Amino acid sequence: KMSAVSIAAQIATFPLGLLYFHQFPNYFLLSNLLVVPLSFVVLIVGLVVLAVSFVTPIAAALGFCLEMIIRFLNGVVFTLEEFPFSMTENVYITGWQSALLMAIIVFVLALFEHRKFQYMVCTFVAVVAFVALQWAHFFQDVNVQKITVYKVPGHGALDLIDRGKTLFLADSGLLSDVNKIRYRITPNRLIAGVRTEMQTSNIRAFKGGRLILWNGKKILQVTDKDFPWPERLVVDYVVIGNNAVDIGQLAAGIDCKRIILDSSNSFFFASRF
Repeated sequence: KMSAVSIAAQIATFPLGLLYFHQFPNYFLLSNLLVVPLSFVVLIVGLVVLAVSFVTPIAAALGFCLEMIIRFLNGVVFTLEEFPFSMTENVYITGWQSALLMAIIVFVLALFEHRKFQYMVCTFVAVVAFVALQWAHFFQDVNVQKITVYKVPGHGALDLIDRGKTLFLADSGLLSDVNKIRYRITPNRLIAGVRTEMQTSNIRAFKGGRLILWNGKKILQVTDKDFPWPERLVVDYVVIGNNAVDIGQLAAGIDCKRIILDSSNSFFFASRF
């Protein structure tokens, strides 16, 4: 019965799990055999703690037991998470694809229940639509070259993405902040199908900036006012951070197609610029 409940719950939540968390727990059957009964115990003990909360000694003792049970439950989950191949991660689907997965599940269940050919046809159509959307996503978002300048307040960050690979350039404060990268950078990489970060020698670093040659484009990134301005430099893009540029210096020394102000600049500087 526990296995049947676990499988049913996983099938029902599968499309939304991929949509919102972009991962699938491969050992869900094993983990749920332990987690479901423990969760039931946590629920019952928690209700009892609430019921006797006015009796401090009893509530404290039960609260301690509840804490130990929750710690053990979390330990089980985290231990299973450390197993090899415990997760299929970095799966990206759209809202429409999630809806199609739900429809496929319903059609397959209806096919087993009613044994009518029309449900097989509906399943086939939904699968074809899902695959078509996946191919469209590949050509529009993955099989492309693009420059992304992120809005991470107080930081400068850009990804130079080339068909699933990226060259990531950011300040040291952001590079050391795993949580900001997870929440601010990773979602865009997930959409773009980025799997690996590249290292390149086509970067010339200066005091206060760097010049990047990427896929035939020249990108100048200026991050400090000490940047040694050349007499004349022709580039495709200039990325400015940390309020580093006086517009007169820029106009006198740089010929570019586009100027980009990243989110390390102050609002006043960006507005004035």
